[in-house]
Amino acid sequence: MEKHIAEHYQTISQRLAATKSKAGLAELAHYHRTRVQEFQHERLIHLLVTFFFAGLFLASLAAFLATAAMGLAMNCLLGLLALILFVLELAYIRHYYQLENGVQRLYELTVMIDDKYREGQNIVQGEIVIIESPFKGRTPAEEAENIAYAKEAMRDSLYRGEAPFASHLLYPQMLDDTDEHERRMGIEAGLLIGRSADRTVVYTDRGISPGMKQGIKRAEDEGRPVEYRSLYGNDCRQNDKD
Repeated sequence: MEKHIAEHYQTISQRLAATKSKAGLAELAHYHRTRVQEFQHERLIHLLVTFFFAGLFLASLAAFLATAAMGLAMNCLLGLLALILFVLELAYIRHYYQLENGVQRLYELTVMIDDKYREGQNIVQGEIVIIESPFKGRTPAEEAENIAYAKEAMRDSLYRGEAPFASHLLYPQMLDDTDEHERRMGIEAGLLIGRSADRTVVYTDRGISPGMKQGIKRAEDEGRPVEYRSLYGNDCRQNDKD
């Protein structure tokens, strides 16, 4: 039994280190708890057997002491029986002690799995998504509103457990968006990154810009799912931006 517990401990430790998703951790926790229950059942059986042999030893010892005045042969037999039961009892106590320590170590693993699962509740574990929302505005004020909206879209995606990427919030920080060549460079880089994404998410409250249309078409051409979302219940898909 100690060997099985040690093997289980090693297996769960390795799987825990490798498992990142909440679903995987939940499955691992279920399997681990099922095995722990089996080990607990075995521990209970060993405890009962240990008590049983303790009772037999005490009974044989009492009989040995009570028959001390009787014949030597009977007394020797009872003494031998008490000695055998005493040795067996020591073996069972040792075995139960090792079994108890092993189960306690498994309890520590249970805590570690639960802690990692709880930590994962606030960690992005979902899909990688490309965020599509308007960027370039007719006026600086409109562009600022588009940037603020894109940030809200990113925040919304993060709270859904996703890992969002918005190239129009990244590349304009280092490229000149008024330079058509550099603007095209940023768009193409974002589209290239999109190949690694699980889906494209289009936020529609401020309409669909030409750059967004290009991103949607690229996603469809590459077979990537496209999902449309609205932050304010104001789906303006028909409100195309020039």
